[in-house]
Parts: sequence; structure tokens; C-alpha cells
Amino acid sequence: MSGNQFLERLRALAVPMPTNLRAESESERSILVLGKKVVLTFTGLQLACLLTLWGLKLTPNLGMVFPAAIGLLMMIRAQLLPRLFKRRQLGVLDAGLGLKSKQPAVSKDDPEGGSQSEEETKTK
Repeated sequence: MSGNQFLERLRALAVPMPTNLRAESESERSILVLGKKVVLTFTGLQLACLLTLWGLKLTPNLGMVFPAAIGLLMMIRAQLLPRLFKRRQLGVLDAGLGLKSKQPAVSKDDPEGGSQSEEETKTK
């Protein structure tokens, strides 16, 4: 599955890194930038959460708890992970989820979205 960061990191951790240090994929670059220990810890936590969810889904009596477990995952991401990892590390590990650069807002007067200088704005 191309594009799945979790599976790409698992593959990159399982396969020995090349000696020429030219990482071809984003997951390999994250290992080079952060180190194998940090990436292994983050991926291990993701795997533990995935296996927990899978176990909840397979257990008939606990299946009703599954939506609450999804909410718990959001709390883990918002509260626990920032305590375990630095902001920079999370930024690299969550590169696909990072904020995209904002596009300039399109004004009602300029439907093509062109930028106006401050002087032009003041004269209107």
C-alpha cells in the first residue's frame, strides 16, 4: 500500500538502511533525521493502538466500546504523544498530516485571487 506512512515505516525499520544514506522514501528520511529509536517507539505505539482496536473489534462483548476507543486515540495523540516526543519529532513523523500552506483568500472584488498591495487596499 503506497502512501500509508505506518506500513512504510514498518518496512523501513525491517529492512537494513543503505550505507550511502540516500533515503528514497519519506519513512526512510524520518529514520535518518530522527534516529531509529524514536521512529521505532512511535511506530510501536501505533502498532499497540492498532492491535488494541483490533482486539476490541473481535471481542463481541466489547464491540460497543469501539467508538469510545477511537476517542481515546485522539486523546492519546493530543495529550500523551507531545509528552513523549518533541514537537519537531512529531512534525517529521506526522509529515503527511502537517498543515499545508494557506492559499491567499479570494476577495469578492477580485475573483481570480490576485494579491493587492496595501496601497491599493487603502484606496478602495
